[in-house]
Amino acid sequence: MVSKIESTSSKISKVIDQVEHLNTSLQNVSAITEESSTSAEEVSASVEEQVSGITDMASLATVLNDLSIELQKNVNLFKY
Repeated sequence: MVSKIESTSSKISKVIDQVEHLNTSLQNVSAITEESSTSAEEVSASVEEQVSGITDMASLATVLNDLSIELQKNVNLFKY
């Protein structure tokens, strides 16, 4: 009877060890997930900044194009 109790106790100890290991692993996964989430948020913010910059450049390119057309018209006035 004592040997069965000892065997059961040993098995319970192993299960407890495995549960503790699993808990540690889950904590590590949770930490990695949080880090990944933070990185994704930083990338998203950078992309938004780049999109804003590109939009500004496109707008300025349109203005520059309009100005060049106007300049060409004015130059043509003096050619003829």
